[in-house]
Amino acid sequence: MILNLLKSLFGTSEPAAPQTGPLGLRIGAAVEVDTLRFRMMADQLKFELPGDTLFISAKGRVDLGDGSFVHRYYTDANTMFQILCVGGESDTHVKEVTLYVPYTSYYPEGGAWQEWEGRGGRLGLPSFKADDDGTFYERIWFAEEPGWTAPVRFQERVLDGDGSVTVIGQDVMLYGRQIPNGPGFGEYLLLAIEERDDGRSVEVMLGVDLDPGMFKII
Repeated sequence: MILNLLKSLFGTSEPAAPQTGPLGLRIGAAVEVDTLRFRMMADQLKFELPGDTLFISAKGRVDLGDGSFVHRYYTDANTMFQILCVGGESDTHVKEVTLYVPYTSYYPEGGAWQEWEGRGGRLGLPSFKADDDGTFYERIWFAEEPGWTAPVRFQERVLDGDGSVTVIGQDVMLYGRQIPNGPGFGEYLLLAIEERDDGRSVEVMLGVDLDPGMFKII
């Protein structure tokens, strides 16, 4: 669902984000996460479980147009709650909740960027192979398209606890894999080239779906 929304979208003025976001998430909040479901499968996940209590220190927001938004809430360690809202920004508009943790970063220079971007680059290939152990993740966005596909491009406005705002340009592709013999959930790999004022990098995050009942705001 998020793919179709991301394809439309940017270039219009963005309304002010509410102080408290969907499901009560906000800067300064502490979030308790029930990780039992994932601890039971820890030996099959590359996703490294964060602590059971996470403290939100920044929030990002992407206006997808047509009243739809992606909200991202970050800890100091860059663990990220991502919430997709469709048709508004209240709890009733929440369609997806995903918890992401940083996996690795790359800092190419000069011609080394050719490995990652542009036609045939790793960002957009039908599958992504993890460099450390060879785990494969299949492309979720544009899964029906053969060969390399251009990534989704958008800008995220990130508000820190001190009130400063950073605009991050991103070229993004979502990959995933099913957990062998698992309880029906998968593991996502979010691959992005990020552009900030101080330079560019390749960021890789791993994620899992969360049900709203698996966490609470305290």
